[in-house]
Amino acid sequence: MSYPRLIALTGMDGSGKTTVCVPLLSYFRSRGYKTKYVWIRSLHSFAFAFSKILESLSGPNVIVNPNGRRIRRFDGSPYAGVWPLIEFVSVLPLIIFKIRLPLLLGHTVVSDRCAIDTVISIATYIRKPLFVKGCLSRILLATIPKGVTIIYFETDLETILKRKPNIEYTEDEIKVQLMLYDVLTSAMGTHRIETSEKNVDETFKAVLNIIEKV
Repeated sequence: MSYPRLIALTGMDGSGKTTVCVPLLSYFRSRGYKTKYVWIRSLHSFAFAFSKILESLSGPNVIVNPNGRRIRRFDGSPYAGVWPLIEFVSVLPLIIFKIRLPLLLGHTVVSDRCAIDTVISIATYIRKPLFVKGCLSRILLATIPKGVTIIYFETDLETILKRKPNIEYTEDEIKVQLMLYDVLTSAMGTHRIETSEKNVDETFKAVLNIIEKV
């Protein structure tokens, strides 16, 4: 059986992406596929280092998440004019060297998050949901290689908070992100798996069912 060369899992923190990557990678490797795993999480490389410098200058930003926990995180809203470009410059080498190069070398790549997650993450950090409709957002989404199988791990607020008690977003931000994921994945025609009521084995089988039919 032939499988997709690039499988990208997208969705909120707590939706089960990272957990499912373990059996998915084992599945491919047990069948002799040269397999690479990549984790594309904001803040990316240079952007992360730069955020620490900015935090040292302006002081920490602390939010209270829906579980009542005080979480320190980067606030990109004062730099909304330049921060998306910083993130773009930071993620581009990851896309080239961790996704496109392994594909050229014949690997099957399993990507934990993709440009969809980057776009939504930037929109959240700069507090501008409409960023997802902008030019840079479209450029970021265009970096997704053709032939990719994108699977959206759809989940609900209650499950997210249960699985990620220290999540670094407010309740309103989580609701906005869920809305943005729904909008972008619908527009891009991605596959969907509702993971709120599924355990790891059930979600893994649902992923296999999708990639075996592509």
